[in-house]
Amino acid sequence: MSIIGQMFSFLNDQLLKMTWLSELIRLFVENVLGLSIKERLGGSIHFLSMIL
Repeated sequence: MSIIGQMFSFLNDQLLKMTWLSELIRLFVENVLGLSIKERLGGSIHFLSMIL
């Protein structure tokens, strides 16, 4: 893949898909709340915080 394609892919993931926000919320749910996002409650909190 060309450098321009890699740059576009990175910007798409970080800005449009907001992967940084998803990761930040995952860290909050797991480390602060002490829940796993693979379980029902932690996954629900992670999902709902992404759509609000």
